[in-house]
Amino acid sequence: MSITSTFKSCLLIGSVLLAGCFQPKTNTDSSGDESGEDGGGGGGGGGSAGQGTTIYDIQMNAFDEGTIVSIQDAVVTTQITEGENPAFFVQSAEGGEYNGIYIFKYDEVEYTPTIGDIVNITGEYTEFYGLSQIKLTEPGNIEKTGTGGVVVVTDVNEEPDNWEAYESVVVRFTDMEISDASKLYEWGAVELAIGCWMDNDFTNYDAEDGASYGSITGPISYSFEKYAILPRSTDDLEGYTGTVGGGGGGEDSETDCSDGVDNDGNGYTDCDDWDCEDDPECGGSGGGEDSETDCSDGIDNDGNGYTDCDDWDCEDDPECGGSGSGGGGDGETDCTDGIDNDDNGFTDCEDWDCDEDPACAGDPETDCDDGEDNDDDSFIDCDDHDCAYDDACAEDCTDEVDNDGDGYTDCEDFYCYEDPACESDESSGSE
Repeated sequence: MSITSTFKSCLLIGSVLLAGCFQPKTNTDSSGDESGEDGGGGGGGGGSAGQGTTIYDIQMNAFDEGTIVSIQDAVVTTQITEGENPAFFVQSAEGGEYNGIYIFKYDEVEYTPTIGDIVNITGEYTEFYGLSQIKLTEPGNIEKTGTGGVVVVTDVNEEPDNWEAYESVVVRFTDMEISDASKLYEWGAVELAIGCWMDNDFTNYDAEDGASYGSITGPISYSFEKYAILPRSTDDLEGYTGTVGGGGGGEDSETDCSDGVDNDGNGYTDCDDWDCEDDPECGGSGGGEDSETDCSDGIDNDGNGYTDCDDWDCEDDPECGGSGSGGGGDGETDCTDGIDNDDNGFTDCEDWDCDEDPACAGDPETDCDDGEDNDDDSFIDCDDHDCAYDDACAEDCTDEVDNDGDGYTDCEDFYCYEDPACESDESSGSE
């Protein structure tokens, strides 16, 4: 499960060619199913329309946004992401630089990705805040032609001049130190010494300052002006040197899960702290003696403060749509009725299910310092992603003032990530 905030979205970065950097080595990942069976993934026609091309050409800006493109024999490299915005990663058979891409899947497309699937894809090429993607909007947009495809893994052993070449590519870091784990419980992400982050979109992990992993494998993603590697399961994480069950930037983990004390000072006490999720006191689920045994009875069965679909124990339960979003399986079915159809706390255009609904297209946040929610999406001025690069939302990275009023000051603000004043002493690469 992911502890990343549901409001994570991507911010724009220019696409720059990687010049004069090291030549990465490639290897293979044999995690795909070796059965070799063919199978349909929502009907034929995955490559029957659109401009035939390659992932490499798409990433090299050969097409304008909005172009319908078709790619053949792509290899699925991840399972699907959780939550209201299901997506997965694919890359070309050869792998390597500029050969991976993010696939955003509409609910109408009844395909469940499995690592190693070989697929033909037709969809709309778009840039979502700088992350290249292909949108699958109709059932015939993807065709599974085989399984057991080999996922090529590219070794990245030092910080490249530009991470753009590795966007959506499966890479591997070796002997990688965690330089800053302070945001583990806030964002689900930690900073690595190689100059990018590790995020838990697919799996949780142990992390603490100064600890390291013998190797980390996963695709590189991009959001909030940060590149991050996304390990797909614990199998992608080897040789952890830190405290198992510990985490964050504090010196200690939650050492006692029933003393009413926040032992590691991370703001979470006892069973509310993920250090305790496997502790017998917390039933192995972060809650009480039992897990959330019934996801539709209106009772907090494990006494952890989360009831039914609001409890992570229920994220895969049919009653909860398998998304852990706190709602039913149908999502926000009507974006104009004033009703929270999926009971996840967000109504109509405030719910991400309605992002693509014409009723919610509206206008962007047209004025980023007027104190008004111009596009009625419940985000005002600099809190709205429409204002990410507006001058009114610029952050001075050294004045100890939250200039754009988004709750993050100086180097804690994503706007300052690449500012020289905020560069980590440990971000210059690792041996």
